[in-house]
This record gives sequence, C-alpha cells and structure tokens, in this order.
Amino acid sequence: MRAFAVIGSTLLLALSACGGPAKPPASQPASAPAPAAHAGCNCKQPGHAHRADAGVPASFTAAPPVGLRARCPVSGEIITVADATVRSEHAGKHYVFCCPGCKRKFDAEPAKYVK
Repeated sequence: MRAFAVIGSTLLLALSACGGPAKPPASQPASAPAPAAHAGCNCKQPGHAHRADAGVPASFTAAPPVGLRARCPVSGEIITVADATVRSEHAGKHYVFCCPGCKRKFDAEPAKYVK
C-alpha cells in the first residue's frame, strides 16, 4: 500500500513540475479573434499563424509606412514598421525585417524567402 502512495506522490510531483498533463486547445469559431495571450506572439512553430495575423503581408509594392503591420519574410514574425525598421528591396517589391540578421539572410538568398 505504501508503495502505491510513494508512486502516486512521485507522479503528482512530476506532473506539477512540467505544468501538468497537456490539454488540447479549446476550439473556437473561425470568426473569434486571436487570444490576447498570443497578441504579438513569437511562437516560431512551422506553419503556425494566428487568425488575426493570417493576412499580414511580407512584401509590398511600395515602401511600407511607419505604423503598418508587416510579416518578416525570414522569421515570419509580425512587426509594426518603425523609422528604425530594417528594409530591403528585391525584384520591385519592398520587404521589412524584424532584425538585421534576417535582412542579411534575405539579401544573401532572396529567392529562398520570396514566396
């Protein structure tokens, strides 16, 4: 009997240390906005996008103005264009990046990131 108590306590402790058992996400109707906890999310999961961010463009026909939301074509991160935002132009399209490292990667191999 005591062995079961020790095993149960150990299992409970292990589950609490890792945040407990994984719970499936609650389904939401397609029209529901992205959860507030994921506003400006930087999850970096392949194929991962929040509904509110689904239409944010990565390229523009003209230089995007300050304050516009854009997607970094390298990392996929959603950014708000600022004066200091790093930019590049390729094949007549304008791109903005979340950081100088992404700009360097893009400039080295633009065809890899242009979809």
